[in-house]
Amino acid sequence: MIVKSRIDAYNLLSYARILALVIDDKRMVALFEKRLRIIDMMQQYAINKKIDMDDYRLYFRDSISALEAYPEIFDKAMQIHALSLVGQTEANKELMAMSNRKDLKTASKIAALVLAYNLQKPFHLTEAAHEIRTKFESLLDIEEEKPTLPNLGFEEGMSIEFKQSMIYPPDNNMKPDKFGMGKRLMKVVCSMMNTQGGTLYIGVDDAGNVTGLEEDFSFLCGSQIHEEQKAKDIMHNELSNLLERTFHTLASSVICSFNTKEGQLYMTVQIPSVNQLVDVDGQYYYRVGPTIHIMTAKEVVKRKSLLKVK
Repeated sequence: MIVKSRIDAYNLLSYARILALVIDDKRMVALFEKRLRIIDMMQQYAINKKIDMDDYRLYFRDSISALEAYPEIFDKAMQIHALSLVGQTEANKELMAMSNRKDLKTASKIAALVLAYNLQKPFHLTEAAHEIRTKFESLLDIEEEKPTLPNLGFEEGMSIEFKQSMIYPPDNNMKPDKFGMGKRLMKVVCSMMNTQGGTLYIGVDDAGNVTGLEEDFSFLCGSQIHEEQKAKDIMHNELSNLLERTFHTLASSVICSFNTKEGQLYMTVQIPSVNQLVDVDGQYYYRVGPTIHIMTAKEVVKRKSLLKVK
């Protein structure tokens, strides 16, 4: 019998369970209860797109084929099954077969996305993973709940600069570039030393939201699992060494420390104004408001002469 409606299927199974109870057939009672529990799971998934993996393993995984009699819920059942295979690269062949099934509408598309996610996972392609996640949300009609990040409450300016990372440039598709990002940070330090000093905040986005340092810690420690204090020490040493290589004895005047805002960690780099012109790779930087500029040859000569007068 083909039953199209979830409600009809639930009512039919409930009636069958009552008959099984009447004739005291415990095996059939258990079978119908299991099928009813599966339909309950389907309803919860349809409402909030969440899967209880314990229930999935207990009731669902071995009973999917039985749901083919209920077309309305079979596709959703296969959606759940496909989502349960996220990160399981050994299931890629199964996902490939599922993605090619003509009788599955949404489930085949989800299977294709899960397959794409599994294939990119070993290569840590952050941008690709984010794009796949966005497609998941669109396909499943999920409105992402974005966490509210703590905000420092002030903006970038002459003496304030925000950088979200010490490792990941914002224009590099979230690929690490420790050397390139280090140069950017040193240009900020140089510009503040040559102007009026200031503070560089690392782990803070352009809007002043504290995004944290977990990505940097994971890169520097070589693992997403790390001790926070050890990660802090590594990051502090990396930045201190970079400052020393760039500014030599002046590096000791720069104070680096870690702070938290509502549980989110960030780093502050306090930079003094110095009585000499400093450069990064032969370029002299200074600040006008929140922006960094390169001094012309004439400006360098003029600034050096003024410093001699002082």
